[in-house]
Amino acid sequence: MQAEEPCAPGAPGAPGAPRSQRAPSPEPRLSSQLLPELYTFVARVLFYLAPVYLAGYLGLSITWLLLGAVLWMWWRRNRRGKLGRLAAAFQFLDNERQFISRELRDQHLPAWVSWAEPGGGRRWGGCC
Repeated sequence: MQAEEPCAPGAPGAPGAPRSQRAPSPEPRLSSQLLPELYTFVARVLFYLAPVYLAGYLGLSITWLLLGAVLWMWWRRNRRGKLGRLAAAFQFLDNERQFISRELRDQHLPAWVSWAEPGGGRRWGGCC
């Protein structure tokens, strides 16, 4: 093991240094990160256990809990699928112009198809 080097009396982090000069300890930062995670974990546990307690308190069968869990998982699966389809549609809309231009460049088009636009942009269109 290496011996610790003594700190100068006025150096930051020294035992006799004022608190404002000491190096910040990792404990406050760690606790500030841990507490919200702990609260979130406890809230999630209570959220998941509340239906079980409520069913037992009301004298309901475990079948109702299983049915509720199946319906909830089915709804989440459908919701994820819907969000995925929406994201793909928005991505296609954002890249539609580039997609069409790339596809048309790869094709052999007739001479009457014009790419030049008076404003300097590119557009595919008819002969007029």
